[in-house]
Amino acid sequence: MSNPAYRLADGNYSWDEVNNTVLSYPRHTDLIVATWMVPQLPVDFKQRFGFLFNGRLAHYSKSLPDGKGIHIKVYKDHYEVHWDEKDPNKDPLGHLYYDAPEYLAAIAIGAGIGIGAYAYHRHTKNQKRRL
Repeated sequence: MSNPAYRLADGNYSWDEVNNTVLSYPRHTDLIVATWMVPQLPVDFKQRFGFLFNGRLAHYSKSLPDGKGIHIKVYKDHYEVHWDEKDPNKDPLGHLYYDAPEYLAAIAIGAGIGIGAYAYHRHTKNQKRRL
């Protein structure tokens, strides 16, 4: 499922203007901003973990006082900016639950497979001892 995206109109913007604009949209709605339209990322944006595919170069985030976070995906010629319900730097489990449930499900499935494999291994080991 793709999220809706909006493009910022041509012009020069501060990062505060970009942040205020993206906060006026629903959660996870990407705002596409050409790199030439904004100054370099300020130091209060911290690089964070994120998968780099489809031309993504990096991920950055900024914590907000209310627990939300601004998430910036960096591409060669533009940024994709949206806000998250829970900032991963302050509440990583909340971020997984509210903003990235697909990763939480993958972790749960992986843990279940690992536990099942361990239980199967223990069971077959005990069966061999009985013979």
